Amino acid sequence: MFNAIRNHLNKYALRKTRAELLTLSDAQLEDVGISRFLLEAGIDTWPWRDSDVQHLAAQPAKMNAREVDSAIRELSRMSDKDLRDIGIDRGTIRQSVMQGVERRGIREAA
Repeated sequence: MFNAIRNHLNKYALRKTRAELLTLSDAQLEDVGISRFLLEAGIDTWPWRDSDVQHLAAQPAKMNAREVDSAIRELSRMSDKDLRDIGIDRGTIRQSVMQGVERRGIREAA
């Protein structure tokens, strides 16, 4: 049941993100590496990136402890509503950042 709820929240967040991205100009989308064609095709084509950018995004991120702390601070400044939109609870910000980092094969620095 938890997986069903998580999947629903992820799809909700993707729909909201897609709606926001669709308001951007072609130049703005190109600047962030988003393909309007894939974006218009729907949430099933997420991450909506051109193949060159998608290849780069598939490489492990190089996040050091300072960048992890920066990500945590940035998320902490967001409103509860914005956090909910991306599927994060305020009490799990650090855990959410670290899980994202661990999925990319990076461990938290001691």
